[in-house]
Amino acid sequence: MSKYRVYELAKEFKTESKVVLNLLERNGHAVKNHMSSVGDEEREMLRNIFSGEAARQARQKAEQKNLTQLQKTFGKN
Repeated sequence: MSKYRVYELAKEFKTESKVVLNLLERNGHAVKNHMSSVGDEEREMLRNIFSGEAARQARQKAEQKNLTQLQKTFGKN
């Protein structure tokens, strides 16, 4: 398992350390400053966020929910 510093990840994703810190904290990871280390799991989560994968998954989930609601309203065909 590799360890990555927050400032290294910020550089990799072309953003500021405070943005990476905020994202990690909002997702329940304990980080204190730009020198904090995180593992592969956290890096993968950030990669998904910055690549738009998280947005794509949220959009698919919303579309599925809308489809389910329509099926309940109009019946399955």
